[in-house]
Amino acid sequence: MQSPLHFPPKSIRLWAIFCLVFAAAVVSCRKPCEDVGPANIDFLFKLYWQLTSKAPNDTILLSPVGILSNLVTISLGAQSQTQRQILETLQFNLTKLSHDQILRGFWCIQTALNAPGTLPHTKIGSALFTSPSALPPQTFTDRAAYTFGSKIVNMDFLDALKAENEINEYVKDLVFGRIKDASPKLNSHTSSVLVSTSFIEGLWDFPFDASQTAEMDFFVNDRKVIKVPFMYQKGQFLTYRDETVACTLVHKTTKEASGVYFILPDEGKMKQVEEAMSGNLLLRWYDVNVMSNEELYIPKFSLSTIYELEETLPDLGIKDLFTQQADLSGLSKQSGVSISRVQHKATLEMKEDGLIAAEFTSTMVSSGPVRPPPVPSTLSPPVHPEASKTTPHAPIRFNRPFLMGVFHQRSYTTLFWGKVINPALHGAPQGKA
Repeated sequence: MQSPLHFPPKSIRLWAIFCLVFAAAVVSCRKPCEDVGPANIDFLFKLYWQLTSKAPNDTILLSPVGILSNLVTISLGAQSQTQRQILETLQFNLTKLSHDQILRGFWCIQTALNAPGTLPHTKIGSALFTSPSALPPQTFTDRAAYTFGSKIVNMDFLDALKAENEINEYVKDLVFGRIKDASPKLNSHTSSVLVSTSFIEGLWDFPFDASQTAEMDFFVNDRKVIKVPFMYQKGQFLTYRDETVACTLVHKTTKEASGVYFILPDEGKMKQVEEAMSGNLLLRWYDVNVMSNEELYIPKFSLSTIYELEETLPDLGIKDLFTQQADLSGLSKQSGVSISRVQHKATLEMKEDGLIAAEFTSTMVSSGPVRPPPVPSTLSPPVHPEASKTTPHAPIRFNRPFLMGVFHQRSYTTLFWGKVINPALHGAPQGKA
């Protein structure tokens, strides 16, 4: 255990002044956070639907704030149509929100998540690892540093193994060891790698009693039943029964933040709930403030996922970025560069005292051969089927596949979103896209 720190009175006064000034900055920037919030949620569900449509029976865990921060950083160096495709795919209405306003929104998010001495413990980071011959223009460096706190790290990619180890160590420190082997596989064509990380450690306002955690049945599907540890709590919770969507919502709060929304679809209604998810629906649920006495059973679990998003983002609208048509002249002084890989890793542990989650998103810039133009997706937009009636009030048991979202109130941000299909797959890489 760390020993307590002692400061002289003068240091305490200075620290108090700093905290007041920083807190004022966080409050004053609330509006920019809200400006980008709706688009962030819309992009989350657009990406989520794309992933779950390709693999409906897979567990999904992703960090919207990590992916968005990474791609908006890339947009700083993208020009003309390449930049427009990125921002429009991220669901920003460029007739109502300028690029500068978008950047102010992400500065607000970064400021709120990195605020010192606040709960839950959150941290977001960014760095561009680049070879000396591919250093970005000073304009990119300055804007990325101001908006995202991005650092420029010189890297020799000719020694790929050493470069990968350096990236791994950098990420491991930022996410407190929660993600290992983060670096993508580098090669002789790699000119730079942009990495973004986010981390949260939240403590429940009312923790579960570990002595009451016990194994129970979890129904993965009609044919598979497994035993997993369930946490139990009886008391007052923010709950909402949505008959239209056919699901039950439980909001479990963490200290000084919005907390976690657990969404339990009625039996056989997972697809219906997924297709109904939208920013407007979440806003409706945000307004729920009625407490009710409930018995709650939630699995104790640990999940990990990996996605190769260069296979998915073109289907969503970011097409030029991965081809020779990419205009990244504001990111690299080299000509003919494009994005060859976008990798996203996320991990989350749900336990009696709270949750710990971390993510890593890397975008690899290459000067060599690029991917062929993407083939348009044949997936159709979801169609919302008719809702159905559900069972009467009873103890709320999350003993079948469910959805969950980790929200940070001060930054108006979705930190993590997931679909838990099998909570017993501890730490297994799942959901590869």
